[in-house]
Amino acid sequence: MQKVITTYTLRLITLVCLYGWCSPGANAQARCEDPVGPLILYETFPAYRLPDDVFATSFVPTANCPRPGQYSYSECIFNKAGINYNDNRTMLVNAANGPGIVYRRTINGVCGDANYMFTSLITSYMDDQYCHKNAVAPSFTFIAQNQNGDTLAIRSTYALPLRTATDIKFTEDTYGMCNIRATPQTTSIILTITSDSPQSECDVMFAIHNVIFAATAPIFISANRGGQDINLCEDYTGDIILSASVEPFKYPAMVWQQSFDTGRTWQDVAGVPGTEYTLPHLASGTYLYRIQASEAKNFGSPLCKINSHRTTVTIHSFPPQRPPVVVNGCVNRAVTLNPADASETYLWKGPGGFTSTSYEVAFRPLQYKDTGIYSVKLKNAWCYYTDSFTVNAYLEPGLTVSSSYNVCEGETVQLNASGNGAFAWKPAIGLTATNIPNPVFNGPDSVKYKVYAANTGCADSAAVAVNVLKKVTVDAGPDKVFIKGDTIELTASVKGTVASLTWSPPIYINDIYAVTPLVNPPGTQLYTLTATSPNGCGNSTDDVRVIMFNDIYIPNAFSPNGDGNNDVFRVQPFTDYLVIHMSIYNRWGKIIYNSNEVSPAWDGKFNGKLLSTGAYIYYIEITGPHGKRITRQGTVTLIR
Repeated sequence: MQKVITTYTLRLITLVCLYGWCSPGANAQARCEDPVGPLILYETFPAYRLPDDVFATSFVPTANCPRPGQYSYSECIFNKAGINYNDNRTMLVNAANGPGIVYRRTINGVCGDANYMFTSLITSYMDDQYCHKNAVAPSFTFIAQNQNGDTLAIRSTYALPLRTATDIKFTEDTYGMCNIRATPQTTSIILTITSDSPQSECDVMFAIHNVIFAATAPIFISANRGGQDINLCEDYTGDIILSASVEPFKYPAMVWQQSFDTGRTWQDVAGVPGTEYTLPHLASGTYLYRIQASEAKNFGSPLCKINSHRTTVTIHSFPPQRPPVVVNGCVNRAVTLNPADASETYLWKGPGGFTSTSYEVAFRPLQYKDTGIYSVKLKNAWCYYTDSFTVNAYLEPGLTVSSSYNVCEGETVQLNASGNGAFAWKPAIGLTATNIPNPVFNGPDSVKYKVYAANTGCADSAAVAVNVLKKVTVDAGPDKVFIKGDTIELTASVKGTVASLTWSPPIYINDIYAVTPLVNPPGTQLYTLTATSPNGCGNSTDDVRVIMFNDIYIPNAFSPNGDGNNDVFRVQPFTDYLVIHMSIYNRWGKIIYNSNEVSPAWDGKFNGKLLSTGAYIYYIEITGPHGKRITRQGTVTLIR
């Protein structure tokens, strides 16, 4: 079951009902937009009460779900319709017994020759599948009569729409009459809502949410400065004139009213008796105006007065005045003036009759003749206002400086910049001062500086690199030993800032300018490496001796007796040579030792046992410089 919570507010939207009943094509829906006076009746339906306390009805009250001819304020579940409804402000009616009076109430103290509205918010509670698709839709008649029983207005509705079976929402709307004209002799009005649905075998369920009765009339205000709402700047000129239309009244009486607190309270405006009101000149703020009117004979009764739609007048203040913007620029450089706010229009004025309607003013380039005060007239949504700029022109700093300096390690160098204005060097590391044009550098390492020159409103900068030339030192590397016919690499190293490097003598060497050249002298040779620094920062030299041997020395005997002398057979080549394999054979050709380890050594044993004295054959593989493979074989004598 679906519980439905409904709303019960008066709907005052777009339909004008003038001098009579609402349009027949509207199904008596009463969406009245005419202004209304105070609500004379706003009837809602609290939990169960006796009907004759307030209004009359031909339906019988019940505390349960209403049966035909009954109504209830209690929770009600319609199993057939699939509805669970509970609303303590709703009168739930079952009109399956046929036509009857749903609601009747007499309103006393009304005014003759006045207009009234009579409406009710009603909901139908059957869907299109109810009663085997034969549900009877409710329909109603609204009747207004005077105390003599004379009918002032009558309006019938069509059948209210049924909801679809899949729609959990109910169709609800305000029905009734928007304009009921009371006769001059009317003092009371009898309000009646009848149910017009025929008798049905199935329930005819609907709910009355509220009943409203109020005075109404189409009185409106127009203005000479705009529509319903008026917006002006505080410097506005001319009058604001409000005009009211009170045509529905034959002999109108009226009073203008104003509110300064957004409509919470209203005060009568004295001394303005007619339908036209010329407002006094207003300061910035928000003002609400309306006219209250009725027939003159009824003006003493508050229930007969109608309040027009209200007109809002807003007087906008100027934006806060900003102080002039000071723009300091450089002669012969571009300067642009931009207002802080976007505007509908721009009007610039400046020295020498300067004018412009552009968003910005650009000086490309700025000259001394351009200095002075510039103003721009701007407009926001409501007000014109002015921003101003003071333009000053200053001489360019004319900064000049060398982009780089070289200095020997441990020495100092003076940096020199020239130009107009104040100077600043960044970073400060290695400098004796940072606020002068010619500081002295005495740092240990190279630094990249930025020097700034600033003349009031004008600045320039340049990059300066100080390169510290480190002292040069060379190491020609260790002496080299090689076998005749081989080529050996010299392994020198150089530190510091090098301007030139050379080996001497320039013989049997592949590159005298390389740090690690290749040499192959026919005999022992001494080479000298010399390096010099740039800018006369010194030089350095070192020697290396290259020693040549005819072959690698291989021992012809060894004595593995544990005395610490010649206990193993090993070949110890030169620095750039390496033994990578050694095999030992006995005199019958049997291999008794085999090793691929680097720098192998044989201890005179085979399978862990000492071998006897005698000659043994060796085979050795050696790698030389640059991976050259060398093999040697021969005999070695084992001595016990």
